[in-house]
Amino acid sequence: MRKWIVMFLAFLCFTLGFSTVWASQVVDESDVLTAEQETELNNSLSEFTSWSRQEMDILILPSIPRGESIKQYSERYVRSASENLDGGIVLVIAMEDRKYYIAETGGMYQRVPLQGEAMDNIVASTESALHSGDYFGALDGFQKKVSEAVKAAPAATSSQETPEVPMGKKYPWIPPLAAFVMASIMACSVRSILKNQMSNISRKADARDYVKPDSFHLTGQQDDFLYTTTQVIPKPRHNGGNGGGGGTGGRGGSF
Repeated sequence: MRKWIVMFLAFLCFTLGFSTVWASQVVDESDVLTAEQETELNNSLSEFTSWSRQEMDILILPSIPRGESIKQYSERYVRSASENLDGGIVLVIAMEDRKYYIAETGGMYQRVPLQGEAMDNIVASTESALHSGDYFGALDGFQKKVSEAVKAAPAATSSQETPEVPMGKKYPWIPPLAAFVMASIMACSVRSILKNQMSNISRKADARDYVKPDSFHLTGQQDDFLYTTTQVIPKPRHNGGNGGGGGTGGRGGSF
């Protein structure tokens, strides 16, 4: 019975975790949003990606990983998140550092330039709401103003074909379904392995009872430990091209 409970909990955690990582465009590690607010923002960002073919993400972190500035982290994130789309934009907020940064790349960089009036309004509105502690208002206002700016701007010129929106963003119900199917397959596989490993040996009171009398004689033992060689290979970072061409830029500040 205990094994079934452990397998069920593992199955549930895998299903929920996999679908969240795949589908979510809002990452709230500081818990400043309610579940309803996070769902509302996720739906808005997913809808934006569907019609614009550009990524828009929001990250609320306790702090930026050591060794990186908020600028470096934001620009690396937006390059990776939008590599299969026509560019994108991300708002990263570091709560403990009281800093925020908006980074954009590719077609987004061309349609809503950092030096333009539209971006000035986006930055001013977001920073004002963050200063007042209205975090949901800042994030909701950010996504709405970006959407309005993209709709008002002419489409970015590009020699590439219009990128296809990834399935996980075009059809939000696919990630949980795929996670459920994969978790079911894994659970069945684990169950089959455990079942095959079952033995018909009855439980004994002492470990020596499992050995047939006079069938084994240990004449000596010796453990030789030579050495261990460990090789660490750094994980390569993605430095590939951005969707729609263009560089990466951003603007940020404190609140």
